[in-house]
Amino acid sequence: MPTLRVPVLVWQDHEGFFTATRVETCSNEHKGAAIGKTAAEALTQLKSYLNWLVKCGKYGASDFLDPELIHVSVAVRPQYQTKTQVYPCKEMIELRFPCVRGHCRDGLLVCSLPTLGISFYLHDEDAIKRMVAERVRKSLAEQTPMELARMLPPQSVRLDHVSVLQPHRVSQEQAGTPPTLGQIAQAITATHFRKQYTEIGRAPCWDSV
Repeated sequence: MPTLRVPVLVWQDHEGFFTATRVETCSNEHKGAAIGKTAAEALTQLKSYLNWLVKCGKYGASDFLDPELIHVSVAVRPQYQTKTQVYPCKEMIELRFPCVRGHCRDGLLVCSLPTLGISFYLHDEDAIKRMVAERVRKSLAEQTPMELARMLPPQSVRLDHVSVLQPHRVSQEQAGTPPTLGQIAQAITATHFRKQYTEIGRAPCWDSV
């Protein structure tokens, strides 16, 4: 049975727990992240979830190819806010984010920030750091210093992958004709059906009423 190779990012927080999540773009509904006391435990949980998605037909082959882990530092200005006023802090906080860059099957460049749940496409690889800074500042706008403290770099981070089983797809011929459909219709490829049009060589055209 063929397998799907899914790129994932694994990191350890400052409390010692490990988080594993996909690096590719995906909907919030099926984003998927697993937490465990060890990296192996988090990966096992994520693999189980991805196997379930594949079995349900909600996940196919990864479109994030040749992933490469880089780190980008971004200076973010925290602020305090009341009901009527905004008080930006004088000093900026520099945060370091793990990023995964790669490309899609059509060749388009893609960059993912798994710890923030952000991903985007770009045309120029030299613009990655600038684009990362823009996306990070937009995502963390209006954050207080305490809230930004949650974005401190993890103790450790690494790029990994999980392999999930791809179920065998049954072709239409193997699946056969649904019972109800067979009672009310006939296949246009059937011999007895095609014989009706051998004289004109094409399907009949019906005059509009």
